Amino acid sequence: DEFYAHHLKMNEFRRTAKKKLGFSVRGDKALINNLINNLSYQLTNDQLTALTEILDDIESENKMNRLLQGDVGCGKTIVVLLAAIFVVSGGYQAAIMVPTEVLAMQHVKSLKELLRIQKIDEFKVTILTGSDNQSERSRKLLSISSGKAKIVIGTHALFQEKVHFNNLRL
Repeated sequence: DEFYAHHLKMNEFRRTAKKKLGFSVRGDKALINNLINNLSYQLTNDQLTALTEILDDIESENKMNRLLQGDVGCGKTIVVLLAAIFVVSGGYQAAIMVPTEVLAMQHVKSLKELLRIQKIDEFKVTILTGSDNQSERSRKLLSISSGKAKIVIGTHALFQEKVHFNNLRL
């Protein structure tokens, strides 16, 4: 009975969420395809399917409610980074929250390498964590609120009261 009640609540949540309009983002799919073609490895069919579905959701006016799930090492990060680049190529900001500072640093390194290979330097990547000192944090918060920071990768520090995004879409 409890499971059935939970299932009914989730169905009602989905129906309500689908009625709400989100933001349609028109990013640069040619840029994403170019990035994919120039990776040192090939994306799997599942990664390509997930990315396509996510980009379709981002382009839609419907709110996206999606969970990207997979084992460690299955390639979730590249899918998320490509989706973030797509959003930024449309003129918006993207934020990626991770559970640890170590993982945030790894993601920043991966993203900067991906952008460096393609000679994309206009997409400023910023890391925001709880261990930033006061002056560093102030500088980062200004970069985020001004929109200069295009992709922000961080821990729970992303949800601090003083963090104000300029034009966040993902």
